[in-house]
Amino acid sequence: MKKKWSFGIVVTIMIICGVLWYYRSLNYGKMDIYNTHSITFGDYHEENITIIVNKLYVKDFQSCAEEIVEKCRNNAFKSIIFRYDTSIPNELHVTVYRTKQDIKKHKILFSFSYKQDEKNSEYNIVEHPEKFRLKIDE
Repeated sequence: MKKKWSFGIVVTIMIICGVLWYYRSLNYGKMDIYNTHSITFGDYHEENITIIVNKLYVKDFQSCAEEIVEKCRNNAFKSIIFRYDTSIPNELHVTVYRTKQDIKKHKILFSFSYKQDEKNSEYNIVEHPEKFRLKIDE
């Protein structure tokens, strides 16, 4: 009888520790780029990126999208350094996932674009942010 209770307590503690570790690793993970590809035609440059936010829950898509745009503008992602010395994007398209597992399951959290009303290669996302509009597609 004592062995069953002891075994049950050990298994319960292991499950709780596993759940807490999983929750902590997701919640405290850093947002990062999973994938990126650029499209350039003439002097117009579009950047398409896939982001993993590494959080269990994102309650405000607008502020999350603004944070991503700011990180792109400041070239502040850990795994990717954009080459803004050769070309700065005139348009940005982003697909956001919560975790890597969600990418494998094709579960998009949300997507958004950061672009001008009309395609204009004079303005880019770094030097002219006032010319751009953020549009979230849920």
